[in-house]
Amino acid sequence: AWWSSAELLHGLNDSGATTAIVDPERLAAILPLLDQTPALKRVYACRTDALPEDARVTALEAVIGAPVQWPALPEGLMPDVELTPETPATLFYTSGTSGRAKGALGTHRNAGCGLMAIQFSIVRTMLRRGEMPKPPAPDAPQGAGLVSIPFFHTTGCNAVLLVAMAIGQKLVCQRRFDAGEALALIERERITSAGGVPAVAIALMTHPDRDRYDLSSLELMSYGGAAAPVRMHEPEESLELRRESFREQKDAIARAAVMRLREHARIIIDSGSTTAAMIPELGHQPGLVVMTNSLHVARALSELEHEPV
Repeated sequence: AWWSSAELLHGLNDSGATTAIVDPERLAAILPLLDQTPALKRVYACRTDALPEDARVTALEAVIGAPVQWPALPEGLMPDVELTPETPATLFYTSGTSGRAKGALGTHRNAGCGLMAIQFSIVRTMLRRGEMPKPPAPDAPQGAGLVSIPFFHTTGCNAVLLVAMAIGQKLVCQRRFDAGEALALIERERITSAGGVPAVAIALMTHPDRDRYDLSSLELMSYGGAAAPVRMHEPEESLELRRESFREQKDAIARAAVMRLREHARIIIDSGSTTAAMIPELGHQPGLVVMTNSLHVARALSELEHEPV
């Protein structure tokens, strides 16, 4: 969505896309390119009344109605197409730092594994805090996620959008991340989860107006895509940020998790070398299941005759 006209032209022709769903900005960028995109047969434009006199362009709302009308749409039937785990599902384009952007093909297996991995990650986090995961409560309030990651990115699509659809979470979107606006949205929309790159979490925690907002609904802050800082420099006392190095924190968390697992759980979900160092403290426990993608953890487990998954 942030591409220039030239980049859009490359993406449309490289992918062989036959249909495009666009907002007013992308419509303005695509219109001059229609004669240069022979595979593109249909363009659906949303949230605009300024449509050109071109048979290829149709208002999306003319087909599916406004959002408030969607519950009245007839039941849709999937086309009779064979789908397997290895069937292509997505084509996300790289940033093109070494030349033109390249399409990275994703399968249904990729999307499904990502969806499950997020749930495992949440369970792992609870175990590391010394908490036992609770079963979902049918009458619990709907969760709400704050999104500042674009959906054209694999993180925004697979790790945020698909997960929200699977668990029935409301999503509140920011066009661009702004910490002050994000704090207001967390309070107003009762946001339960937020995240992005580490800078997003740090910006929220250190914002000068943070104490003016009710952030009590926020349960989960996740981050990735970049290395977290080793230390949080000059933290305010009100933020209660630990001054230990990032590795010291990981060691403490992993040790606490292992101790908790020794007493209660039969499953470890982890992928880090820190937990590998803690594994010997478990001793040999028949029936212990360890889910890991880490060679460090697998080696530590093999020494104790555990079977990694």
